[in-house]
Amino acid sequence: MEAMQRLKQALHLQQQGKLKEAESLYRQVLESEPNHIHGLNLLGALCVNSARPSEAVELIGRALEIKPDDPQALFNFALGLKEFGRYKEAVQALQKSLSLNPKNIAAMNALGSVLFDSGAPLEAIPLYQRALELQPDYTECWCNLSATLRETKQFDAALVAAEKALELAPKAPQVHSNLADLYRAQALFKEAAQEFQTVLNLAPGNPKAMINLANTYRESDQPEAAQDVLQQLLELEPKYAEAHNSLGYLQEQSGDRSAAGESFQKSILANPDKAIPHYRLAQLKGRKTSEEEVAAVQALLERSDIKDEERRYLFFALAVASDKEGLPDRAFEAWRQANNIEAKRFPYDELDTRTYYQAVAEALSNNVSRLKLSSAPQLNAPLFIIGMPRSGTTLTGQILASHSSISSLGEVSFAYDMAASVVKKIGTEYPEGIDNLSLEEIGQLGREYTGRYPESLSDQVYVIDNTPLNFPHIGLLSMALPNAKFIHCVRDPVDTCFSIYKLPFAGAQSFAHDLKALGTKYSDYWKLMKQWQKMLSGRILDVQYEETVADIEAQSRRMFEFLDLPYEDSVLEFHKSKSLVRTPSASQVREPIYSDAVQAWKKYEAHLGPLIESLSPELRPGAEVAAEPVTKVGAKLQEEPKKKPSFLARLFGSD
Repeated sequence: MEAMQRLKQALHLQQQGKLKEAESLYRQVLESEPNHIHGLNLLGALCVNSARPSEAVELIGRALEIKPDDPQALFNFALGLKEFGRYKEAVQALQKSLSLNPKNIAAMNALGSVLFDSGAPLEAIPLYQRALELQPDYTECWCNLSATLRETKQFDAALVAAEKALELAPKAPQVHSNLADLYRAQALFKEAAQEFQTVLNLAPGNPKAMINLANTYRESDQPEAAQDVLQQLLELEPKYAEAHNSLGYLQEQSGDRSAAGESFQKSILANPDKAIPHYRLAQLKGRKTSEEEVAAVQALLERSDIKDEERRYLFFALAVASDKEGLPDRAFEAWRQANNIEAKRFPYDELDTRTYYQAVAEALSNNVSRLKLSSAPQLNAPLFIIGMPRSGTTLTGQILASHSSISSLGEVSFAYDMAASVVKKIGTEYPEGIDNLSLEEIGQLGREYTGRYPESLSDQVYVIDNTPLNFPHIGLLSMALPNAKFIHCVRDPVDTCFSIYKLPFAGAQSFAHDLKALGTKYSDYWKLMKQWQKMLSGRILDVQYEETVADIEAQSRRMFEFLDLPYEDSVLEFHKSKSLVRTPSASQVREPIYSDAVQAWKKYEAHLGPLIESLSPELRPGAEVAAEPVTKVGAKLQEEPKKKPSFLARLFGSD
């Protein structure tokens, strides 16, 4: 009886937030009764809430050995496993808990959260919906549903869920933060900033909200505002590791690598266990990783309590440091281990990608006769820089945006959103619904796209969308935006794919984490691009990365001739631009053209067999066919004098 009295008192203290006092009482019970099942469970739950997952798993695991079918213990055990990064086991524990107590809405919500974190957001949605059927006023679950719908690009449904949460808890900071994240995901930066400001009005000095507000300013190309917020946060909390990391990222994208390095070091000093600052410090161009920094990374990798996501960044840090030291075998092994972590969570579906590309090409080829007939606004002509990631798209965008008549949006989701709009307009899945769109609806898609341009770009001749993976949408974009042009960046296929492999791409880019997947993805992309080039002759210019590196001025003149703009010498100083570079190439494009990346894969050739073998034969090293479309375009532009397009040609986007 004395033990139960202490546990009740401890639980009461825990609910009041007096965790140290509660833990002391829990431990007193376990000292006298080491296998007290309630004591083990309650102390384990406290450890979960105190970010001590290893202790939680050990304590609750002991309780489950005594009583394996305790639904609450299984629930708490799963929460500990989740924090520990052991998602598969967490899912199993929650599923068992729900089989014992099918109406436990907290377990449904938790299972959805674990599935989301483990890379299965679509499986999470029905669980949230079931929980909300049982308890419609479950605010946290509405927020989780909204976040999951946002992650799966179902933005309209995500907004409905977010607004429901807001209706239930209008003064809850998390509700406004969730809504802000939704706006931010759609590049609605003004609205996102307003919501994060609301969070700060409700919870002044909230560090997470300040970080998110700064990131929103950074993503909307407002570096001064972002820096102001981060400096305010660091004045409040000088040793806040995430603030130093965010400031370093901002400084790197602004071109101040020296300051960035100092900020990443401060972040590591404040919290040595966080992996991302170690990686960001290691990957800074022009800086060699010290032996002490490598040792710190290796020490973290040896620990068993490091989450897989953290471990992934540590392996990338070790790989970059090893590459700089000239240790290719050690570097490649680290890259392999880093990518294996994500490849297990997000396996690449080759058949799904190929089927989608074929459907897109077929649907748009049936509409090729309409490509020059739709109507769209003629101001601010859209300019799309497309290709595989790491093919020179950032470099090309920086060169073009250095022209006085061109500005850049950066990488945005506008093209993806346009494809999603087809479904909303006619209720038919994209791309099958293209046939059913009227010319007015096609024109409306274009107006919606350009309507998202900021007013500050109203006097620009071209506005760049620098999202490389827009290439599947070229046909749709051509229809909706008849004055749009496309610059297709091409680089040696093996260099491109291996460069992708060497970076921590998001899990959604599932092709990026496996060499064979990269080869098949590249081959399917190349086939689709050849189809677009046949359908849209004169609107797509191929730009070879290696030719840009060899002669930037000649390549720049080609591009401006294609755009019917006068050449400007300022474009050769692209690396001095004050605009933020919000891509993994932030360090590289802050320097004059360099040739280090050309044929960089050669020293790793012994490890790249799966990549090379999975490429189409014409794309493999030594095959000349790969460069053929680029060579032809280049020759055509050189041999044939450029004719100024007629008014009708410019109106309908054709040369």
